Amino acid sequence: MTNLRSSDVVSRYSDSQFIIMLPNADMENSRRVMQRLIGACSERYPGEPDGLSWQIRPLEIL
Repeated sequence: MTNLRSSDVVSRYSDSQFIIMLPNADMENSRRVMQRLIGACSERYPGEPDGLSWQIRPLEIL
């Protein structure tokens, strides 16, 4: 994915959900990354349902 840095991590969470970890990214930068990813998906898969949603949450280290 050209919209992510080499240090970012993408993992499948379920059949239809993914987790993207953005180390050292603040909330504003994380929001910009997600907007770019949603835009890239919309360009790559035109006509697909607009069912994409996202949330940004800080990573809680236990």
